[in-house]
Amino acid sequence: MIDPASNTLFVVSKSEGPSATFYQRLHALDLTTGNEKFGGPVNISASVVGAGYDSSGATVIFNARTHNQRPGLVLVNGVVYIT
Repeated sequence: MIDPASNTLFVVSKSEGPSATFYQRLHALDLTTGNEKFGGPVNISASVVGAGYDSSGATVIFNARTHNQRPGLVLVNGVVYIT
């Protein structure tokens, strides 16, 4: 997603670290230089009360290995939403 007001490209990356540790990160890249902006990247994490797949103690926690960001990103009132 591109924010023309701040000249920023927002993207999500998925990577694997040592010992099969998975990460998903939100990057804010300067369109001119390609450098990270706003102190990024930021690790993506979330949890919700529920008893679904991957739940533990009535909480479903975002799993960077199995959950994927597919539809896209949107910027609304200065907040980037990842679906």
